[in-house]
Order: sequence, then C-alpha cells, then structure tokens
Amino acid sequence: MTSFAVVMSVADNHTEVWLSDLVLAINIFFCFLTLLCTLPFRTFRVRKMTVIQSHSIFCLMMLCVCWYLMHLPFSPPVYTSYQCKVVAYLAHYFLIATFSWICCCTLTLKGQIVDAVKSFGKKQTNLVKKCMLFAYSFPLLLPALALLLNYCLQLQLSSEDILVQYIREDICWYSEVWMWCFILFLFTFSFS
Repeated sequence: MTSFAVVMSVADNHTEVWLSDLVLAINIFFCFLTLLCTLPFRTFRVRKMTVIQSHSIFCLMMLCVCWYLMHLPFSPPVYTSYQCKVVAYLAHYFLIATFSWICCCTLTLKGQIVDAVKSFGKKQTNLVKKCMLFAYSFPLLLPALALLLNYCLQLQLSSEDILVQYIREDICWYSEVWMWCFILFLFTFSFS
C-alpha cells in the first residue's frame, strides 16, 4: 500500500515521474512473477484460497498497468480524450476489484477458521464462483456511476460555469472531486 501512496501523489508534483514509474514496474514484475510461479501447478490451482488470491494479484497487476498507461501523453485538453477516459475507468475498476478480491480473501479465511467449528467441517459450495461474481461485477458500479454523474453534470452546467471533469485538464489523472469515489468505497468496506 505504500507504493500506492507514491503512485497516487500526483498533486503539485510531490514525486518524480521516474519514481512512480519505477514503483509501478516493480509491482507489475512481482505480480506477474507471483502468478507465473503459482498458476502452472495443479496443486495450487485447486485450492480455493490460492485461486482467490491469484485473482486479487491479477487485478492488482492490471491496476498498475492502467496507472502506468495514465502517464502516456494524451492530446490536450485531456478530459475530452476517450483513450484517457477508458484507461481511467479501467484503473478505477481494477482498484475497486482488487479491494473486492481482498474482501473475498478475508471472508474465505473467516469461513475456514471461525465457521469451521460451527459447520463441523462442511464445505461451502461454489465459493470461488460467488467471489468471482461479486468481485468482477460489483466494481462496475462506482466507475460507471462516476462517469454517468460526470456526464449529467456536463449537461447541466453551461459553458460559463466551472467545469467539473472526471479527468483533469492537463494530465490524464482523476480530478480532486472524483478522488472521493475511491475513498468512500474504502470506508464502506472498512465499516461494514
């Protein structure tokens, strides 16, 4: 999570771009290496927890790739670029998907440790499928709602009003207003 702080601190150029790119490259490399070391072996693929953790690592790797792509130069004004909006949407999606998979890991561990005594060793059926349905479909909501709200705000505001964009004007990064979509999601999971 410390590397996320380095990547996400783009305001006022607190970090150098090369440091952010280096952290992203290290994250992508080690996520790929982890997947490469576990997925080819059948003994790891049949364990529920390993499958769920592999999906979490895959989402984290895709998130880092999307954040790296956000550093590419887009034509100004950036907030009108469809490529930047797609990359930003995917980054928003994969961030929430990563935390959704971590939530699934937590619930699976709880089920294996705490509920094992209550269920007398009965196995949960279709746990991985339920986690896949939750962790890949639920994260579609927040980025879609953010883009829909951004579109509705643009229709309501005239050209004289202050523009509230999903993407900043000069760089392909989220506006300060839309960063709350990330923070509110984390509060939802931590207090539930």
